[in-house]
Amino acid sequence: MTRGGGGAVTPLEDRVRDAVRAKAAEVPPDAVPPLRLPARRRRLLPLAHGGSERKQAPAARGWAVPAAAGIAVVAILAVLFAVAGAVHRGRSAGPSGLAALPRYYVSLTFTGNGQCCRPGQLFTPTTRAVVRATASGKAVAAVDPPRPYGTFVGVTGAADDRTFILAAQKLAYFPLDTVPATRFFVLRLDPSGGHAQLTQLRIPAVPPGGAFTDFSLSPDGTRLAIVSGTGNDLRLSVANLATGSQRTYRPSGIGTGSTSDLMQNSLSWGSDGRTLAFLYWGASGGGGVRLLDTAAPGSDLLANSRLAVGQSSSATGMAYWIQARLTPDGRAIIANRDRPGSNFSQQLVEFSARTGKVTRVISKITHLWGDDEQVRWMSPDGRVLIVTDAVAAHDHSRAPFADVDAGMVTGGHYTPLPWSGRTFTAAW
Repeated sequence: MTRGGGGAVTPLEDRVRDAVRAKAAEVPPDAVPPLRLPARRRRLLPLAHGGSERKQAPAARGWAVPAAAGIAVVAILAVLFAVAGAVHRGRSAGPSGLAALPRYYVSLTFTGNGQCCRPGQLFTPTTRAVVRATASGKAVAAVDPPRPYGTFVGVTGAADDRTFILAAQKLAYFPLDTVPATRFFVLRLDPSGGHAQLTQLRIPAVPPGGAFTDFSLSPDGTRLAIVSGTGNDLRLSVANLATGSQRTYRPSGIGTGSTSDLMQNSLSWGSDGRTLAFLYWGASGGGGVRLLDTAAPGSDLLANSRLAVGQSSSATGMAYWIQARLTPDGRAIIANRDRPGSNFSQQLVEFSARTGKVTRVISKITHLWGDDEQVRWMSPDGRVLIVTDAVAAHDHSRAPFADVDAGMVTGGHYTPLPWSGRTFTAAW
């Protein structure tokens, strides 16, 4: 994968990228007044209607200073990218490029120092949900976790440009006796009214000790796939958000390998609303990316799914996959895997969902410092991607688990997007 026009990274590009990050840092998430919403149960409303753009107007009062700062950031970004484009054509995300992307996304932004996961530190960093514009990086709304929860630990979005699901946990510190329970909330954006509403879902929480691992919202926003549990009791459940009912699939074996039950944003739905892609290692010869028919009767994970892409036989029991996602049109699987025969390097590869064969290698990553390139969004055919951690991190001192960069990938070119280095994770 090359950056912009396909040449080597230039000092100008480095200056542009650094300037973008510096300017984005001048509008910290904390400058945006959070929407403090009651954590009360409400009847889930049906989705209003679909849309091709994410539109979110700022709240009426208290926004003058952040909005003015955001406009300044947009203007400076425009100048910087124009200069870069004048020197190296195609290096900036012009109107046609940005038009292919969703207009808004929800990021989980650190409210503390981003440290976690060691004795005396938090079990997971403290975050709030921030709605941002993709093109400018400007924060347009912020939502704090409702009490008694202290942090959001995950976010996933539907395809209607309006609906996101947030996972929240109470704060806990290492050494940890029991993993905190995980409760789920729906965040609905109202572009016309200029606000976001947070409502607790009717589905049960993942109980204490349940170790919430991954989740994905169906394109129509009606069902939520959840991976939870530990060891031999790691399970996949699909919840109906209107009724609160769930179907749990067995056997266990979901994840990247027997040494790691992590999914890393690897649950994904096809646009048909019934096909769910997931990583599996549990069956002999069945390790790889599987496609589950969630409309089929029964709860047998293997009988109701098929192996779409197998993994190397030498990777048995190991974390061969870093991430794998089905394109919305269901024709391809884009996966990040360890490069065969190479240490500490990755390949982002497209496979045919029908044959399991490689159709293209999108990128090769050799830098690693807690940086796993992640696909956060893709166009229906997978030709346009939004990825994070695709370039070497400049600074991990404040938040080792941060997604420190984001960019658009299309036609083999990488174009950086305005991004806050204090982002834990994000969803479009």
